[in-house]
Amino acid sequence: MPPLRYLLWLAPYLGAALGFDYTFPDCVNGLLRSNAVCNRTQDAPARAKALISMFTDDELMANTVNLSPGVSRLGLPGYQWWSEAL
Repeated sequence: MPPLRYLLWLAPYLGAALGFDYTFPDCVNGLLRSNAVCNRTQDAPARAKALISMFTDDELMANTVNLSPGVSRLGLPGYQWWSEAL
């Protein structure tokens, strides 16, 4: 699932450049604070894999479309991505 991996890696940089304040993941108080997605010493693929492993099958399927609902129980907001560059 490359798109989510790229989102996790690029979101802080793009968001900062555009003036957005991303709050995902909440690595201080959130459910994911002990998950590898919050371990910044790990590489992006390992962090993405750790996050995706927490998705249910239904959540995974729902988030494979360009207008993804996110996973509210994990604090992942909905997002939209396109695949023209893939």
